[in-house]
Amino acid sequence: MRLQAIEVVAFRGFGEPFRFEFDDADVLVLYGPNGHGKTSFFDAIEWGLTGRLFRYEEEATAERKQYRYVGNQFHRQTQPRVRLEFRMEDGREVVLTRTNTAKASDVTDAEKCVLQLTVSGVDYEGHEAQAMLHGLLVHADWQATMPDVGKGLFLTHLLSQERMSRFLRGMKESERYESVSLMFGTEHFNRYSQVFQEAKKTLRRRLDEVEQERKTLRSQQDVLNQQLADLAPQVQSILPDQSQLLVAGELPLQQVRSDFQILQCERDELQHTQHRLTRARHFLNEWQEHQPAYETNLQRLQRFTSMETLDDRVRKLSWLQLWVDEYEKNVRRHGELTELHATREPELNALHVRKQDAEGIVNWIRHTGPSKQESQEDWLQRLKTVVKDGTVTVLDLKSRLYDLIDALTRTMQGAKLTELLIEKRQATQQAQESYYELLTSLTNFAQEHREVTDCPACGTTGITTDHLLRHVQAQKQQITPEVLRDQERLAQVQGEWEAAQRDLTACYEGLYLDAVKVWKDKERHLHEAISGLKQTLQQERAELADIEKSLHDYQTRAQSVGLQATGSQLRAELAQLARQTQQEWDELAAGEATAWRESFETCKRTVQRAKEVRLALHESLQALSLQAKDLADAATLLHTAEQEHRARESELSTRESQLQRLLQLLEGASVVSRYQTLQQQAVAGAAELTQLDQRATELTERIELLTTVRKKIPEAVAKLNSEVMDDLFETMRSIFVKINSHPRFRQLAYDTTKKRDINHLFLTVLAGLEGEEQVEANPSYIFSAAQINAVALSFFLAMALRQQWSPLQVIALDDPVQSMDDLNVMALIDLMRTLLLDQQGGRRQFIISTHDSTFYELMLKKFRFFRVGVIEYEGYSEKGPLTYRDIREPLTSDIDLSTVEWKERA
Repeated sequence: MRLQAIEVVAFRGFGEPFRFEFDDADVLVLYGPNGHGKTSFFDAIEWGLTGRLFRYEEEATAERKQYRYVGNQFHRQTQPRVRLEFRMEDGREVVLTRTNTAKASDVTDAEKCVLQLTVSGVDYEGHEAQAMLHGLLVHADWQATMPDVGKGLFLTHLLSQERMSRFLRGMKESERYESVSLMFGTEHFNRYSQVFQEAKKTLRRRLDEVEQERKTLRSQQDVLNQQLADLAPQVQSILPDQSQLLVAGELPLQQVRSDFQILQCERDELQHTQHRLTRARHFLNEWQEHQPAYETNLQRLQRFTSMETLDDRVRKLSWLQLWVDEYEKNVRRHGELTELHATREPELNALHVRKQDAEGIVNWIRHTGPSKQESQEDWLQRLKTVVKDGTVTVLDLKSRLYDLIDALTRTMQGAKLTELLIEKRQATQQAQESYYELLTSLTNFAQEHREVTDCPACGTTGITTDHLLRHVQAQKQQITPEVLRDQERLAQVQGEWEAAQRDLTACYEGLYLDAVKVWKDKERHLHEAISGLKQTLQQERAELADIEKSLHDYQTRAQSVGLQATGSQLRAELAQLARQTQQEWDELAAGEATAWRESFETCKRTVQRAKEVRLALHESLQALSLQAKDLADAATLLHTAEQEHRARESELSTRESQLQRLLQLLEGASVVSRYQTLQQQAVAGAAELTQLDQRATELTERIELLTTVRKKIPEAVAKLNSEVMDDLFETMRSIFVKINSHPRFRQLAYDTTKKRDINHLFLTVLAGLEGEEQVEANPSYIFSAAQINAVALSFFLAMALRQQWSPLQVIALDDPVQSMDDLNVMALIDLMRTLLLDQQGGRRQFIISTHDSTFYELMLKKFRFFRVGVIEYEGYSEKGPLTYRDIREPLTSDIDLSTVEWKERA
C-alpha cells in the first residue's frame, strides 16, 4: 500500500490548495528552513489517516481545548481538507478525503471531521468509511489485536520530532513495553488484565450493591417487627367484636371511605355557601342604611362637578392674562430670529467655499515642491510643465517659478560640472601618482647603482646616475603646478555650485514656505470666522427652540379654554371670557363660595361608598345565583336561601354520623388484615436475606479468583514476548551500530523487569568488548540530543522492519538527523537505501524532511538509482509555503541494486 498523491487545503501551514503526485516515487525528500511547513506535510498524512494530531491531543490541557489548531489561521473561512491517494498491492485504487467540520462558533476544531473513502470506484462515508479504512490499514489476522491504528502508525510508520525526544526521556518504561507488545500481538493480553480489572470493579460494585440491599432489607425487617409489635395490642382489643367485624368486613372499605370523602366535600360546599349568605346579609343591611343618603348626595355631586370645571377655567384664564405680554414678546422675537437664520446660512456657505479655495492653494503649493523619490531633473521638468499649462494664477507665483527654474537649472549645471572636474582630477591625480611612483623608483635605482651607463626605463646609452637624478627632479617639479591648477579650478566650481544651491534654497523658501504661511494664515482666519458664525447660529437656534416651546405651551393652554391665540385682539378676548366664566361660577356657587370644596369631597365619599356597597351586594347575590329586581325582592330571595341552607346542613350532619360509625368498624377489620400481611412480609424478608448472604459469598469468591488470574497475566505476556523481543533488539542493535556516534558506548541492551505486577522495558548502553567486564549506563542521562535521536531511530526502524500488522509501505521521518555528524548521516542514508526493499520483495516508500543542505544533497546522490520526489521550500506567505516540486527518474544501471548493496557491505 503506497502513497500516490496528497492534496492539502487550508490545513495547518498550508493555505491555498497544495497537491503533489508521487508518480510511484520510492523516496520523497522535503527540504527547506524550519517553520516553512515541512512538519505540516507530515501532520496532513497523520490527520488524514487517523483524524487526530497526537502531538497536541496526548495531553488534554485546558489551553488545547480552547484553541483552533487544525485549520490555517489565514484561511479560517475555508474548511480544512486532506486528500490521500493510495495504490494497494493488488492494484486497487484507494482515495481518502478527510474534511474538518468545525463551525465558526466552535472554540476548537479538534476531533471534528468527516471521512469519505473511495475504493475502486465504490464510495463509503461515516462509520462505514472508518471501518473500511481500518480494514485496509490492518491485516485481517491483526484486526482484533490492533484497535488503535494511530498508536500503531506512530510505532512503525510515522516518526515525528516530538516522538524521537519522548522515546527515551518522556515515555515511561511500562509504556515502552506496551508499545513493543503491540507490535508482537501480545498487547491485547494486557488489555485482558484491564478487562479483568474492570470485571473485578464490576463485581466489587455488585458486592457493594448486595451489601447495601442486605443493609436495607435488615432495616425493613426491623421496621416490620416494630410495626407488628405496635399492632399487637390493637388486634387483641378488636378480637372480642369478632361478630361485628365479620358483618362489616363484607362491605368494601374503600367505597365507604369514598362516600365519607364525598360527604366532606358537601360539608365544605355548605360552609362556602354559609359564608356567601353571611356576606350577602351584611351588604343588604348596609345598603338599606346608605340608600337615602345616596339619592340626596347624587344631585349635589352634579352641581359641585360643574363648579369645579368653572373654577379650573377661571384659573387658566388668569394665567393666560398674566403671561400675555411675554407671549406677544416671544412672537416678535420668533419673527426676528427666523429672518436672521435665513441670512446666516448663505454667509456660512460662502465662508466654507473660501476656506476650501485656501486649502486647495496650500495643497497645490505643497504638491509643486520636490518629493523624496524625485530627482532634480524630474522636478525641473515638472516645474516647466506647471508653468506652460497655465495652472499658475495665484499672486506672483508664476514669476517666482521662473526664478526657481533658473536656480534649479544653475544648480544642476554646477553639479554636473563639479562631477566632471572631480572625475578629471581623479584621473589626472591617478596618472600623476603612477608617474611619481615611477620617478621615485628611478631615484632609488640611481642611488643604489652609482655606475649607470644606460637608462633603466628606455635603454638609452650614455646616461649617468647624475643625469638620471637631475631629470627625475625636473619632472617632479612639473607635476606640482598642474595639480595646484586643478585644485583651484575645482574649488572655484564647488563655490559656484554652493552659491547656486543657496540661490535654490532662497527661491524655494520664498516661493513655498512664505506662500504656504500666507495662505495657512488665511485658512486659519476663515476657520475662526466659520467657528464664530456656527456658534452664533447654534445660540440662535437654541433660543428659537425655547421660544417655540413657550409659544406652543401658551397656545395649548389657550385652546383648552376655547381660544386660538393668533389674532391681535387676544387681550380683549381673554378679558371678556374671564368675566363671563367668573359670572357663571358666582351664580352656581350661591353662597357656598368659601366651603364648597369640603362639601364636594364629603359628597363624593358618601356617593362612592354607597356605590361600593351596592356593587358588593349585587356580586354576593350573583354568587348565590339570585337575581333580584329591587331591594325588597333581594330581601325575600335571601331569606328563602337561608332557610334552604339550614335544612341541608341538618340532613348532612345525620349522614356523617352514620358513616363515621361504619368506618370505625371497617378500619378495625383492616387492622387485623394488615397484621397478618406484615407477618407474611417478615417471613418473606427473612428468606430473601438468606439468599443475599449466599450471593455475597459467591461474589467474594469470584473477586478473589480474578485477583489471582490478573497477577499471572504480566508473567504470561513476558514469556510470549521473550523470544520475539530478542529478535527485535538484534535488529535494533545492528541499526544502532551503524548510526551511533558515541566513542565508547557502542552497544545497546535491554531489560524487562516486572514492578508491581507490571512489565517494564529499560534501555541501556554498554561500553567494552564482549566477554570482558562492560560498563552499563542509562542513555537518557549521558547521551547528547543527537545520540538519543540515534537510539530512537534504531528503535523506530527496527519496529518498521519487524512489523507485520499493516500493508502500508510508507515510512515517514520528520527531520531525523538533528545534531548528527556527517559520518552518521551517511550511515543512516545507506541504511535507508538498504531498507527500501523489504524481505518479501515489496517496495517500501520513505518520506524524509530536513533543513540540513548537506543531508539533502547526500540523499539526492545516494538515492539516484531510485525514483525520488523533491519538494524544496523556498519561502512562506499567507497563502502557504512557496515550493519547487520535481520527480527525478532513477539512473539506469545494468547492476542489480541488491548486488550493489552486497558489494558495498563486503
